[in-house]
Amino acid sequence: MKKFVYLFCLGMIVVSCGGGDKDTTNPAATETAKPATAKAPVDPVAELRTALQAAAAVGSISDDQTAKIVTLFKELLPDISGYDWVIDPILSEDDDEVLIALELNQAGSEDQAMWFHVIYVPKRPEEEKADFGLEGDSFDGYKGMGAENEDLFIMVGNTEIRAVAESDEYKNDDKIKEVLGGFKLKLIETL
Repeated sequence: MKKFVYLFCLGMIVVSCGGGDKDTTNPAATETAKPATAKAPVDPVAELRTALQAAAAVGSISDDQTAKIVTLFKELLPDISGYDWVIDPILSEDDDEVLIALELNQAGSEDQAMWFHVIYVPKRPEEEKADFGLEGDSFDGYKGMGAENEDLFIMVGNTEIRAVAESDEYKNDDKIKEVLGGFKLKLIETL
């Protein structure tokens, strides 16, 4: 009798767990549906735009947003041998702008070669973009202005990039343009 109760209980467990009534000769019948784990490809520029717009909209930048902005924005910067980027996103006093302060420092030190202000305005007025820069000044098709061998400011879509040379090595227009030319300007234009 004990054997019968044991087998009966074992049979109930097998049936309740879904065993015993499946067609194991057909591989399609034994496969279980797997949840979709594949995510859509991530667009880092769209993620950065969303993070910048969210910060501008609420008037503050959380630590998580700061980390995300730094990580995503770094992908838009050139890799320059012997130098490190320091990236610090802050909300400007205008509350509708996000300022990303950048420093190009010699690797392992705080000696600045250049510093940058990247000013993102989600809804920059078209007339402001049209009035930016000096007649005839441009950089790679972007309107610009600057002081010779000191700085260059350019308008890239809704984003203004201000590049200022600090070290003697970088205080020449060719070097400033070389660094700015390494920025992924076409992607920044889509922010």
